[in-house]
Amino acid sequence: MDYPGERVARTLARSDRDYPWLLGQIYDPPAHVFVEGRGCPPGLRVAVVGSFDPTPARTTLAFRLGYQLARAGAVVVGGLFPGIAAVAHRGALAAGGSSIAVLAWGLDWPVPAGLQKLRGELARRGMVLSEYPARTPPSLRQYRASGRVISGLAHGMVIVDGRWPGQELLPADFALEQGREVLAVPGEAGSPLGALPGVLLDCGAVSALSGRQVVAAIREAGWDTV
Repeated sequence: MDYPGERVARTLARSDRDYPWLLGQIYDPPAHVFVEGRGCPPGLRVAVVGSFDPTPARTTLAFRLGYQLARAGAVVVGGLFPGIAAVAHRGALAAGGSSIAVLAWGLDWPVPAGLQKLRGELARRGMVLSEYPARTPPSLRQYRASGRVISGLAHGMVIVDGRWPGQELLPADFALEQGREVLAVPGEAGSPLGALPGVLLDCGAVSALSGRQVVAAIREAGWDTV
């Protein structure tokens, strides 16, 4: 059964009790956010980010990671884009967990092709959030800025794949600036999409091999579930 608030957008100011507390602590939090769903799900929140065009192996891995994170009691956070983000959301939902989707456009704007059903599930079982008011179309600038909200909502971030240099680095940059724990999935040596995780691991990022390991590493870093 659908919950009563489904598809009803709410506006939350920073002063509102339901505004996500952790997001409000970053350097430049949105003055308002527009949300659909049950509100910010409680518990440890883990951002899962990566490319729009993952290999089949990384696609499988992202689904498994989202599934394992949900089974370990974590909430997945990510954009609503094709590729790693969408697959991780689906994995979390398949495990019976919650997930938060951050849009780079207004809540009333159409989502990318093939993601309409996923968006509905996210609104029913988690939260869909945007810092942009209705009728705001997507843009490259907004896509880039969405990384700061994705990391701002989460206690830690996992980089599944990405090019070096490339746009996949932006969310990791925001996470590091915000003091979030950054993890990376090793592997795919020689693949262009394996370059970013390799660089991050060389620079001291924690290796992410399973959802349970990710949750343990973030807790060991001192994060509480706020």
